[in-house]
Amino acid sequence: MSTAAESSALLLRKSLAHGRIHSGYLVHGGGDAPLEATLQFARGIVCLGARQGPRPCEQCRACSLSGAKTKTVALDAKGEKGPLYRHVGGHSDLYWLERGAESTRVTVGQVRELQTVLRRSPTEGEHRVGIVAEAEWLSHDAQGALLHVLEEPPRNATILLVAKRATSLLSTIRSRCIKVPFPAEATRELRGPDATEDVQRIVSRLDAIHTLGMVELLDWAEEYRGVRRTMVDKVDELLGVSCDWLHERICQAAAQGNGSAGDELDAYRALTRYRRELTRRNLNTMMTVEKSLFTLRGAVRA
Repeated sequence: MSTAAESSALLLRKSLAHGRIHSGYLVHGGGDAPLEATLQFARGIVCLGARQGPRPCEQCRACSLSGAKTKTVALDAKGEKGPLYRHVGGHSDLYWLERGAESTRVTVGQVRELQTVLRRSPTEGEHRVGIVAEAEWLSHDAQGALLHVLEEPPRNATILLVAKRATSLLSTIRSRCIKVPFPAEATRELRGPDATEDVQRIVSRLDAIHTLGMVELLDWAEEYRGVRRTMVDKVDELLGVSCDWLHERICQAAAQGNGSAGDELDAYRALTRYRRELTRRNLNTMMTVEKSLFTLRGAVRA
């Protein structure tokens, strides 16, 4: 774990050790560390072990329940759209929200249900905790409902938001949370044996984008037409790889003393904005790809 990640994890451990638990936290950064640290923090909050000892203690009844690998499911009223939330392990005071298998968003219905259950009295101890995984995919209405919860937090309840990028959430939500930053998502391997097959395929096409005409770019974008839940993650990957590819080109130009990377810099900023908008709004995935590919093509000469 990097020094920055260790510092963030230490902040959470100190909160547990001193018993100072805020009503809202925003844990953000790349990789698995933010979610893993959040889960341990949530388990520590409901731990019934000695305050002076490590939390979670892994010895008490609460730790036994929260340490179970499976998450029990609470379905919505009709049972048609999958779970509104899950319990962490078998612990009835730990709630877990994430995108459903058929949804591109964490929905307002999920957040309202979380608000309802967090206002109930804890059943296992003194605290209830809600974890929102992939918080960057909260819908606009869901963020509005979440803001109301954070403005008037239920007694003895804590909401833990986990996101890759803090800026994907409303500034009013960020201001009401303790921010726990982990290192940003590392620049992925674009070439060589460590690059994934999907990344290598995208990079190969980007390397030749300067040779493509309008029809070929439109055909490429057409590949991202389909069910939004399936396509949105693929578009996010394309935009992420494209940003890393542009970053590679900009660094190469700087190393060679070439000061003509202004168009690439502008394209990088534009694609970063498109990627952010993809999580905030229900954009048409194919049109987002079209706009991105034309931006790239206009910035790259060879």
